[in-house]
Amino acid sequence: MIKDSMLLLRHTGNAGGFRIRACVGQRNAVHTAFSPLLAWLESRGETEALTSLTIGNTNQGRALLSIRHIKRGEQVLRVSRELMITPNRLPSCVEESLSEDVNEWSRLALFQLLHKHAGKASPWEPYIRCLPPLRGLQNTVFWRDEELELLRQSNVYDQTEHRKTLISNQFDLVQAVVNKYPELFGETVTLESFKHAYCVASSRSWGVEALGSITMVPFVDMFNHDSSARALLAYYEEEGYAEVVADKDYNQGSQVVITYGTLPNSSLALDFGFTLPDNPHDEVQIWMEAPSGDPLRAEKLKLLRDHGIATDPFCDGTESGGAWFGLRTGGYG
Repeated sequence: MIKDSMLLLRHTGNAGGFRIRACVGQRNAVHTAFSPLLAWLESRGETEALTSLTIGNTNQGRALLSIRHIKRGEQVLRVSRELMITPNRLPSCVEESLSEDVNEWSRLALFQLLHKHAGKASPWEPYIRCLPPLRGLQNTVFWRDEELELLRQSNVYDQTEHRKTLISNQFDLVQAVVNKYPELFGETVTLESFKHAYCVASSRSWGVEALGSITMVPFVDMFNHDSSARALLAYYEEEGYAEVVADKDYNQGSQVVITYGTLPNSSLALDFGFTLPDNPHDEVQIWMEAPSGDPLRAEKLKLLRDHGIATDPFCDGTESGGAWFGLRTGGYG
């Protein structure tokens, strides 16, 4: 049953305990690297996160696995509001020094960098340590130039270049603040380390309408995406918790999945670093523009704006006169 107070969360990018006593028989299935994270969740009182799930390895990498039979409609996970990391969790001295132009993903990136530098002194250390390392990210912003060149004729190439420019501009905005507080961030925060943290944030966060911001959620962010899944994370504002309800039955030991949204492969590659071979939401992007030499260009662009159709600027911010339009290719046949 869907409660009236439920607000659905949309994953902004791929973009996460349990009762230890309930999972003693499953300990061998848990990668030892995640044991401190599970103990940390238990110590925080997040026991309802882990009565049905544990962490294991699959051919998709890390995943959340069922430790018992789960029925459709059953709650598989619940986490408290206190576990949800929002962009306003930075120290006040840092927050007051940041420009309003610093976006939410950058603030979550700074949160990661700050607590990574703090090491074991950080209360979030068990979670920060389990975040994907730089070498574990396959987002297109990390592709080599010769690899990305293979996508030049697709919109993924332009989107990747825009994302790289955005991250670089955001780094310019935060660099002075990071340098101002070496005791918090360390002596050297590079563009590469910032880009790593930024992409972790953008791929592992959800938008929460009730909170008015995005949020990273430890343990929950280990759910993998399935295009056929209907389960998602829901937040109940009055009760102060988020939960996932199973959309189908799961046998013990099965991977439990959710949906990140109805995303085409271009978005999955850009934001999460993977694609699906039979993605029912896939689409082909077609570029259409009013060329610079068109005598009616100004009138055409005004007509587009009047109908709420925005054009995509070039990486330098100048008017391109064109936009990508999607034609759905998946889900037929």
